[in-house]
Amino acid sequence: MKLESTVRITLVLLFATVLITAFNIQSINASPVFSEDFDDGDISDWTVTTTGDAIFDVSTDTCVSSPYSVHMKSLGNYKAMGVSPTYTLNITKDYTVSFHFSIPHTDNHWFEVFNNHQIYLVIDLYDDLKCYDGTTSFLISELTTNQWYPIEIKAHPSSSSYDVYVNGTFKRTCSMWIHSGWENSFRIGDRADGSTDKGEAYWDDIYISEDTTPVGGISIPINKLSLLAPYIGLTILLAVAVITVAYVKKRKR
Repeated sequence: MKLESTVRITLVLLFATVLITAFNIQSINASPVFSEDFDDGDISDWTVTTTGDAIFDVSTDTCVSSPYSVHMKSLGNYKAMGVSPTYTLNITKDYTVSFHFSIPHTDNHWFEVFNNHQIYLVIDLYDDLKCYDGTTSFLISELTTNQWYPIEIKAHPSSSSYDVYVNGTFKRTCSMWIHSGWENSFRIGDRADGSTDKGEAYWDDIYISEDTTPVGGISIPINKLSLLAPYIGLTILLAVAVITVAYVKKRKR
């Protein structure tokens, strides 16, 4: 085989290695269009509605990212809910919602864990995390009290569905409950007066991001390019070495 052909084949193989590495990077989320860690202790940009002695406010009782989380408590005949600040999200394309969530007890019934008029997660009864499609609720996971759960939702508007992961484990694919409004915000908490709807919970580190559009099945977000740096560097070094050896051998002929 000619030396020039060997060089070409080597470079092609090295480039293929980089592409395969990129393909195997699992996270394809772009920079978040919404992020809230509550660390400044300020939710004045949220639309908060409470009645009676119900509470919706930041709290230092428990959190994932110190010092604050947001706390909802509505155990009587009242309501406590918060609607997020607005953001820009194309809800016709795939997107991801992630947050940490905790319930301190099981005296709960039907409050919203996340609702953006596509995704609808609730604590239905006691400690049952469920999704609701407008007609029927479906169990996702039974939660343990006083434990923080990372929850991730992969939304697929083209199929009117979303995948729910709890503690990094896939739990269920749910059907969207699609109705107008809230294309650029979401609601959490107890939205209704009355003792039938009640509960208490904490949220922290809420992020929403649009998924990047793959090109040929490969999608590398800007904030993940650093993962490829060692492979790109190695490819360059090996390519230089191969070309140098080829050049030296050619000069010796």
